[in-house]
Amino acid sequence: MINYKLIGQRIRKARLKNSLTQETLAEKIKVSTEYFSKIECGKVKVNLQRLAQISNILDEKIEYLIAGTVLESSDYLREDFLFVLKSLPSEKVDAILKIAKIIAKLK
Repeated sequence: MINYKLIGQRIRKARLKNSLTQETLAEKIKVSTEYFSKIECGKVKVNLQRLAQISNILDEKIEYLIAGTVLESSDYLREDFLFVLKSLPSEKVDAILKIAKIIAKLK
């Protein structure tokens, strides 16, 4: 199932990273500010053509906007991994660190 709310959150994050307002981006893709706001809130199902326009303007990979990762990136799981680590108690983080050090030494 496609999570349009998450897509909207990623669009918002990328828009802010590019220092663009909703009004500016809405104008560039030729929609109303209200409609663009609904895209960012996940209240409308943005189609692939519109999503491609947005990704080009924001210089963001479309697969990131859809799935939250870019598989061609060498560290595409880093953000997910850090999110999981932040939710764990310190003793589990310590255990993961020990395992990671062992794996890092393997050839």
